[in-house]
Amino acid sequence: SHAAAASGEEEAGGSATWDFWRCDLTREAKGKGGTKAVWKEVGGLESSEGAPQDRAGFGMVVAGEEGRQQLLVFGGVHDEVEEEHMESVFYPDLFAYSPATSTWALAPSRGAWPNSRMNPHMAAVGSSICIFGGKVDGGDREATLDDIWLGNWAPPAKGAPPGVRSDRRFTFLKVQDVSAAANVWFGSDDEEDEEDEEDEED
Repeated sequence: SHAAAASGEEEAGGSATWDFWRCDLTREAKGKGGTKAVWKEVGGLESSEGAPQDRAGFGMVVAGEEGRQQLLVFGGVHDEVEEEHMESVFYPDLFAYSPATSTWALAPSRGAWPNSRMNPHMAAVGSSICIFGGKVDGGDREATLDDIWLGNWAPPAKGAPPGVRSDRRFTFLKVQDVSAAANVWFGSDDEEDEEDEEDEED
């Protein structure tokens, strides 16, 4: 069996790591017991055709039937830092990685589709996935989300080999819309600092 992990958390200074690793799990020799984990770097995502751009805060889940499992990566954020200003770009895209063929593909966004966000929660049941919530911000405001989406690939053509096909359609069904109670807006850090200074003066 195997698992795959993509690294993309923010480092100091606002840069994101840009590596991709695979972990193969094998049973130890008879008598030793336990499971052995062997990590292998698959390669830099920047050199992989169809792979996601550098980002942090994405959702990730393994889905699919035995022999056709894929690693699905959704959403995330990329911060562009210029001097003292930072601009955040949020993504709504879905990428699929096939461990069987070591290939990536961007799922076509057709029909209903989840909005851009970071930190979405993802779960899988068979070949279906569920996306719940996340966060998005703009300027000095940010909002939490509580919408729920169910998604799945269109059935593969009969006799199609395992792997990722860029021409296959991925469809989403919105189960729950964002509610008014889910939106939480915050002022900027500067505003909070000013309020703290005023409290101290009082």
